[in-house]
Amino acid sequence: MVRLGRVASAALKGTIRLAAINDPDARAALKLMKGLHGITVLDYEDCSTADKEYISRKLERALSGSEKLLEAKDSGDKMMIYGVVDEKSGTVSDFVLYSPSDCALVCLFGSISMEAMARIASDD
Repeated sequence: MVRLGRVASAALKGTIRLAAINDPDARAALKLMKGLHGITVLDYEDCSTADKEYISRKLERALSGSEKLLEAKDSGDKMMIYGVVDEKSGTVSDFVLYSPSDCALVCLFGSISMEAMARIASDD
């Protein structure tokens, strides 16, 4: 597991800012990350089968009451994105990206503008 708090997230944003000088994709990523203040990544692919099943059951139970924003499937692999939508402010906060087939969980703490996300999603 990797956990980046406010300081590490700020350092990451600074690194992306340097890369964004000549890269429009990096600038777009930086705009999305503006409201984020923490990132946690869990990769449990190398665990035993029993541990993988245990972790997956726990995560699915924890996420069962959450609002699913998107579910994508590709060749049997599934990725689900959860978050808290605030219609008043036009933001989505506290994203959870979960892929049971990849044994991966990514949590993004903070908020992201729905308008900025739509702009990025519509770009080719």
